Amino acid sequence: DVAALMSASGVRAKLQRATAEQASLVHMVAADRADVMLAPAEEASLLLAQLRNDEPRLKLMEFTDVGEGDTRHILCSRRVDKATMDLIDAALLVLTHPAS
Repeated sequence: DVAALMSASGVRAKLQRATAEQASLVHMVAADRADVMLAPAEEASLLLAQLRNDEPRLKLMEFTDVGEGDTRHILCSRRVDKATMDLIDAALLVLTHPAS
């Protein structure tokens, strides 16, 4: 839990959960309306690249004890037939486990 970790570290900050787009959140941090935001490394790098003017004010910190990044999911209607689902599964297998 982020709030517990912050408290244990002696950080006194109000935890606020936001539902805004990541680009809006990074603008909030750059404008001092928020202190920190959490984002996957690849997304954070892209967001910083879009904020060239504010980049020196922001610092990207990597947490080494965080597990692997985001997973992606494909949602299909139940009307998608088994043959199509099998093709999708096979394509994903090739993408995630390429032959050597």
